[in-house]
Amino acid sequence: MDWALTSDQRMIRDMVREFVDAEIVPHAGAWDRAEEFPRQMFEKLGKLGLFGMTVANHWGGAGLDGVSYCLALEELARGDASTCVGISVTNSVYCYPISKFGTDDQCKRFLTPCARGEWLGAFCLSEPEAGSDASALKTRAERRGDEYVINGPKAWVTNGSVCGAMVVFAVTDAAGIGAQAVGIARGAFEAGRNYLLEREAFGKKIAEHSVWEERVANARIE
Repeated sequence: MDWALTSDQRMIRDMVREFVDAEIVPHAGAWDRAEEFPRQMFEKLGKLGLFGMTVANHWGGAGLDGVSYCLALEELARGDASTCVGISVTNSVYCYPISKFGTDDQCKRFLTPCARGEWLGAFCLSEPEAGSDASALKTRAERRGDEYVINGPKAWVTNGSVCGAMVVFAVTDAAGIGAQAVGIARGAFEAGRNYLLEREAFGKKIAEHSVWEERVANARIE
């Protein structure tokens, strides 16, 4: 198997990396301290096509492959984990189930606006007694005539859709979560490495002390 990235995959990675360095990294800490939702920044992410990365072109998405999707998530998580979660949720548990299980009319009404960056997707899963255990959910959708009535408690909304258990299990995004974990680890590693390269102790950079050289090397390997 050829593990080399294609030119398109590298282009996507580099585009998101540049955006993250310019628009997210300088502000992420302030957003956290202020408990602020950076709406304008998400509008920019939507215009970049990151709300519907794997959605087919005819529904307004970018039609990217899974590797490109994971590369984008890794770069976003490197800059800010919560921003990455917002994008991951929009792609994996909002756009994906609608594109997979929705009718053409539902895709036109609910998928296309999100894939075009006009809407931010959401997902209602956790409940007070069930947490995120999809098999223990008590919320039910009952059909009454031409409509569905949804009854049940929800603890919070991630980032609106309530999906059946079959859909919940189908949209488990292990690859995306893994990409986020790698991005968070990269961000932590790079922050620590940069600190060691900048600070001095006992007449030389901290990174030049053998004990820290070994620790940094082991962290990079991990």
